[in-house]
Amino acid sequence: MVWLFFMYGVLDMDIKEQIINKILNHNVYDIAIVVHNNPDEDAIGSAAALENVLLQLDKNVTFVTQNKIRKRYANIVGRHRVNRINVPYSHFDMVFVLDCSDESRVSFDLTRMSDTIIVIDHHANYKEYGTLCWRENVISDTILIYKLINKMQEMKLNVKFNKEIATALYMGLRGDSFNFRNPNVTAEAHEISADLIKKGADLNEINEIERYPRSILKLEREVWSNIMYDANYRIMYALINKDTIRNSDTTYAEASQIIDIMKLMQDVDVAVLFLSAEKNVYIKVRSTKYDVAKVMEHYGGGGHKLAAGAVVFSDSPFSLMNSVIKKIKELIDKEKQAKKSKK
Repeated sequence: MVWLFFMYGVLDMDIKEQIINKILNHNVYDIAIVVHNNPDEDAIGSAAALENVLLQLDKNVTFVTQNKIRKRYANIVGRHRVNRINVPYSHFDMVFVLDCSDESRVSFDLTRMSDTIIVIDHHANYKEYGTLCWRENVISDTILIYKLINKMQEMKLNVKFNKEIATALYMGLRGDSFNFRNPNVTAEAHEISADLIKKGADLNEINEIERYPRSILKLEREVWSNIMYDANYRIMYALINKDTIRNSDTTYAEASQIIDIMKLMQDVDVAVLFLSAEKNVYIKVRSTKYDVAKVMEHYGGGGHKLAAGAVVFSDSPFSLMNSVIKKIKELIDKEKQAKKSKK
């Protein structure tokens, strides 16, 4: 496999044209779209928008789902796709991998699916893989899909920016920017957001997706009564076990939303949520200033600088929790020291 890698800073117009030309190749018809495991709104929105575009170009598209997509995204990806896994054993002319900084976040061998793997990613900790890669340091992958569609229109392709595409892209942009609260949000992100609204993004649909289920209130009472907070490091963290989730009539997906509340608390620089399942512990970390992705990489995970996670096999959740919090404190001490050294 030939590796063609274009670092950020090379004219992205060139890489967009290369990707488009590969799509338009007369030998390319069957295309698969893959996203990272446990996909978030950015991954789901990017895939749904790209699928819509490829269908407009008369391609046969397969949306690969290695994890079940929640029902709340039914209007974005189609009701036939929620709550099911679809990992075909077919061979495709081309595979797109979106919003996935590390090949290990795909649970199957990509090379068995196609000889042509196109990666579109926006993470700073990207690890090289694929046949052709476009990586740009922007707030969400949906921004790159937005730029790709604009390039197609510049090239006079018969592609329309419809309501479905605008809604999917807006969802991803809003999700990865934490409703535009992320300090890395740029003027460009706001400009693209405004353009997507002009193009018909359904804000009511996105607002409905973000609403919390009533069942989470019972879970919250349990969590808040056992919340842990380190005032010296401004770290808030909580451990939720399977019995707590079951007794509150919630799901792991719903329980994971509590991190979104924790990260908004005053005097909290880092919020960490541990979800203990039968064999694995799901870790979700959010920060306002520290590169928590570095910590999650130590546990086989990763993500963004201010939002990261990992899945760890552990029969001792409390030991794992103590280990992670210790690593985060070490990171904070190191970054504070580095900041002092620069003065």
